[in-house]
Amino acid sequence: MRNKIIILLMLVLMVSVVSADESFVFQEHFNYTLELTMAHANLSTCTDCSCTYSLYYPNGTVLVQDVNGVSSKGYCSYTNFTNFSGIYGGEMVFNDSLDFGRVSFEMEVNPTGVKSSEMKSAAVNRGIYVLFGIAFLLFMGFLFTPKEYSPFKWTFFLLSILFIVIGINIIGISIKSEAVSSNIVNVFDQLGAVSYYLYWFIGGLLLFIWILTTIASLVDKKNMKQAQAVGEYTTTGGFYR
Repeated sequence: MRNKIIILLMLVLMVSVVSADESFVFQEHFNYTLELTMAHANLSTCTDCSCTYSLYYPNGTVLVQDVNGVSSKGYCSYTNFTNFSGIYGGEMVFNDSLDFGRVSFEMEVNPTGVKSSEMKSAAVNRGIYVLFGIAFLLFMGFLFTPKEYSPFKWTFFLLSILFIVIGINIIGISIKSEAVSSNIVNVFDQLGAVSYYLYWFIGGLLLFIWILTTIASLVDKKNMKQAQAVGEYTTTGGFYR
């Protein structure tokens, strides 16, 4: 069992692999700053241009439109506050007395501030499969463990539930970082809240089972020693020589 726990910790570390490219990816509920280059048609930097930004929510509605950006040394920057996860559309328009330009872009907002990637999703999926595989093996252990080994039998059952709950939580975290529908995120948020109490409940049951098992084991050893010292221990709790 200890080896399984070590494997679980390694999986948690493994699924933290992320993409190193974080441009135009921002964390939800934090300030963000966009910065884009302003260039003339001949690709020279436009240091005297004025600029504006327009941003659109993932559903296409307007977040901001034609708000002034800050122009400095050929760059146009704009700072705002993120509200919801998703893929936002946007454009930056700049011009001076000689030229006019428009830059379209997308920005991703998610709870982690880390760009979603196929590599990370694949790693998460592998981790989830392993967690559910361990849960399945533990449940098989519960089914095939004889009743006389009830502490082990129910430990296998509770640990299988624990691994399933951990897997569901990792699915929820993965979904949140992929900037999907807020309704789906809310469902997994509620499951996460329930799982918090499940962790304590399962931990309490395991502690209760093994405290009782330890006490029963100590009592049996004591009775065995008494039986060896004064006679044979009877099923009614007495001794006779």
